[in-house]
Amino acid sequence: MSFSLSSTPSFSSDLETYAKEASRLIKEGKHHKAVVPYGKVIDILVSNNDLNTALKLSNQLSKATDPSISEFGYYQRSKVFSAAYDATGDKEHLIQAASSLSLFSTSHTALVLISMYAEKYGDNLDDFLNKVSSSNKTITSDRTLESAILHIKNDRWELTKSYIKEGLVDVNAQQSSDGASMLHMAVWFNKIDVVKSLINTHDANINIRDTEGDTPLKYAQHKGYSSITQYLKNKGATL
Repeated sequence: MSFSLSSTPSFSSDLETYAKEASRLIKEGKHHKAVVPYGKVIDILVSNNDLNTALKLSNQLSKATDPSISEFGYYQRSKVFSAAYDATGDKEHLIQAASSLSLFSTSHTALVLISMYAEKYGDNLDDFLNKVSSSNKTITSDRTLESAILHIKNDRWELTKSYIKEGLVDVNAQQSSDGASMLHMAVWFNKIDVVKSLINTHDANINIRDTEGDTPLKYAQHKGYSSITQYLKNKGATL
């Protein structure tokens, strides 16, 4: 998802300082301490109305393997979507804000915020939570797809195949963040055997396009993978 908002350029000495501090702490393995400067960075981005960048950073944090950092990322997502609602009046952003909280936190603070979002939306809490539940299914699907792609990257293709076989993930599912499919990412990671299996055994769409309009063949050419490029061309792939 992206926000169609004009934004103030997010360049400031404070932002640079906090970003460098967060990067330093990550390199030192102090991930928990890094969330504080990351939070400051997101605050600056939101205050500058640079919500796309703020959401991108929040998404990265939400994907952390450490549960506490992941939860922090989803809180930041909630804050970004709330700011998007304030800027646009689009009530869908309130559902996204509440969804980011409800899946990954049952704290009193989260419940209070969700109730506040329901009030802004104009629904009673039960009706609002039904809408949030539908949104949660999309987020859960995203996380399953992310897991399937991670298995491809780390040479655990058998696990991803089990996801497909059991119906946990659609072979042509696309990440909500960038529209990349398993085939896109198998190409990106230079996993030619996985590419062949996705196409020949699992009927993956060879010309599926991400949000930028790029096909798996475009990925292969961009990365300079001649074997995959030739294979995709032989199968009738287009740019």
